[in-house]
Amino acid sequence: MVGNGGMYAVKKRKRPLQKILNAVNHDDAKSTPSKRHRDRLNGELDKLTALLPFSEDVRGRLDKLSILRLSVGYLKLKKFLQDSTFATLAVIFLMRRGPAVEKLSDL
Repeated sequence: MVGNGGMYAVKKRKRPLQKILNAVNHDDAKSTPSKRHRDRLNGELDKLTALLPFSEDVRGRLDKLSILRLSVGYLKLKKFLQDSTFATLAVIFLMRRGPAVEKLSDL
């Protein structure tokens, strides 16, 4: 039996000091742009969340993907309703102006 309490390797391998310093400096340089990008993305998602037509309680529980999915769905529905409303109003307008429309079609 091994005299170190049953463990096979108790001594950790030490990395050279220069490699450790390079790794720390390299990670800091990489994380700063990534962190700034994440912060900007989260800020824009917060603004987008605030525009959604839901209560604060519901908006507070949404994850990023849900925020994007609901925003796209809301914009599609809004566009559809605007297009449908315009088409409906155009039909009503044309129906009310019946004889005038017929005269225009003769030209």
